[in-house]
Amino acid sequence: MKNKRKLIILGLILFSLICIYIGKNYIEGKKQINSQSVNVIENLEEAKDGIPTIIMFKTDTCPYCVEMQKELSDVSKEREGKFNIYYARLEEEKNIDLAYKYDANVVPTTVFLDKEGNEFYVHQGLMRKNNIETILNSLGVK
Repeated sequence: MKNKRKLIILGLILFSLICIYIGKNYIEGKKQINSQSVNVIENLEEAKDGIPTIIMFKTDTCPYCVEMQKELSDVSKEREGKFNIYYARLEEEKNIDLAYKYDANVVPTTVFLDKEGNEFYVHQGLMRKNNIETILNSLGVK
């Protein structure tokens, strides 16, 4: 009986530690995502600097947006400086007109622009790293 009680207490402690760890990582991930959000409309003209651009429309409450942003971050690290990434939070009113322009009625929506700033490809929903890389390769980003 004592051993069973000890196992239950140990299990509860372990469960609590796991919950704390997951909660901490979730909050840290949210902070990172919010700090990467920019006002896309102001920066879109600057994006036409001779390299392709990715615009990701997202919301803070969308789990697929969080996952998609991690995929984009991985690709960005491998191809640093070869393309621009902008995150447009749809909770911000200033990004709504741009969302209408690219029919971003689903999140995440990812827009790929060529080096002249012309629309190359629009994808609605989650994209994996290999799909992102395929499109970037088509845009000449190696």
